[in-house]
Order: sequence, then C-alpha cells, then structure tokens
Amino acid sequence: MNALVNRALAFLLLVFVSHAAPLMAKGLSIEEAKQFLHDSGLSELIASLPDSMGQQLDMKRLSVNSSVSFEKTSAAVTHAAKKVDGEQIAMVYLSQDQRAEDLSDAIKFLASPLGQRISTEERAASTPEAQQKMQRYFQEQSFKSVKQDRAQLLEKLSLALNADKVVIQLMKGVYFSVLEAVAVINPNKAAALEARMNQEWQSMEPMLSQQFSEFMLMGANYSYRNLNDEDLSAYITFLKSKPGQAYWQVGVDIVDLYIQGFVSELVSGLSSAK
Repeated sequence: MNALVNRALAFLLLVFVSHAAPLMAKGLSIEEAKQFLHDSGLSELIASLPDSMGQQLDMKRLSVNSSVSFEKTSAAVTHAAKKVDGEQIAMVYLSQDQRAEDLSDAIKFLASPLGQRISTEERAASTPEAQQKMQRYFQEQSFKSVKQDRAQLLEKLSLALNADKVVIQLMKGVYFSVLEAVAVINPNKAAALEARMNQEWQSMEPMLSQQFSEFMLMGANYSYRNLNDEDLSAYITFLKSKPGQAYWQVGVDIVDLYIQGFVSELVSGLSSAK
C-alpha cells in the first residue's frame, strides 16, 4: 500500500516538474530529446505501450479481485492506457535526467553514419511486414549455420543491446499492475493475490528470459544482416560504453514511469466504477 502511494506521488511529482522544466532542466534540450527518441527507436516503443497494456494485462483477474465488472474493468484499462502520455513522460524524463552528457554522446553516435545505418536497419526490421519476413527467415535459417566469428559477434551484440531486459521489465510491470491496483481498490484480497502472483512470476521469469534471449539472438541475425563485422564490433563497443549503457537504461526507466502513470489512472477509473 505504502509503496503504491509512493509511486503515485512520484508520478504526480513528475507531472509537476514538467511545468517547471524550463526553470529546472538539467538534462537534454527539447530538440535533443526528440532526436534521441526518434533515432533510438524509443518513439515506436512508447507508441506501442497503450496496446501492450490492453493486450497483456489479465483483466479477468483484475475484475475478480477488484470486485468490478469485467466490462467496467476493460473500459478502465483502455481509458488509463490512452490517458497516460508516454511521449510527454519521456520528454520530461530526458529533460531532467542527470546523464545528459552520456545521452548527448549517445545522440552523437546515433547521428553518425554508422548510427544512422543501424537506426535504418532497426526501424526497417520493426515493421509488420518485416516481422513476417523474419518469421520465415527463422524457419529457413538455423543460427548454427552462421559462421563462428559472426555468431560470436551476434551473441555479444544481443547481450549488449539488453533489449530483452526492456521487454521483461514491460511484461513484469503489466503483470504486477493488477496487484498494485487491487491493493488500493480491494486491499483485503491483496495479500493472498500477492503470494500467488509472486510465485507465478518466479516460475515464469526464467522461461521468459530464456525465450526472449533466443529470440533476440535470432532477431539480431536478421536485423543486422546488412552490417559487416566491423560495424557490429563498433556498435558493441558503443553499447558497452557509459553512453551506451545510458542509452538502453533510458528505455527501461521510461517504461517503468509509463506503468506508474497507468496504475494511477487505472486505480482512479476502477474506484469510480465501483
């Protein structure tokens, strides 16, 4: 309960800070933040968050444990997902983040010829059409058929990207948002629900991590197939650097902030529906 209140207060503070950003900003400028979101691909991730919340959240469990009808629960989830402005959250976060120097260096890398080629390949691989081609590619190609040196580079790249961590963070946040909402709406059921959900997540997480790691490895083989070994080595070096670490951590942080805002709006909607 206290943890949820603290997170709600943190989100409200973030909204307050957004109005004071011109006076308090120590992070990226508006132009730099927009460029970073575009070149890093985070804009696409943020745009996908409302659908992810609606598709992945266990609305039946939320409805039963909050004692709110399924129809009203579904409506509250849809409203909350759309109400939270992920792009605004990201812009405020980037304008206040203390890693501005690291992120500025990341922007420079992304703006370089290699960075632009990487962004182009990653963006092309994220379209629905490309996802279908990727599935066929997986069926036709075995990772074992990749030359050893290239395979080792792809494994290093997959680890350095940390994309699976962002996905797992999103899934975990969506999963436990049910518990956080129930803790406020119907606290009498929260303790038993928490025990069940913790046990379920501990069982699921290793399997999910393994599956996503394998998927990311095959995805890297497809997505970066047009980049040579020298390009991949340079990308790995960047990702392992301090700016590169800040680059992927931003994605995790923004997802977490979006989910905080979502839970706050969801609690409000469910409270009104009871």
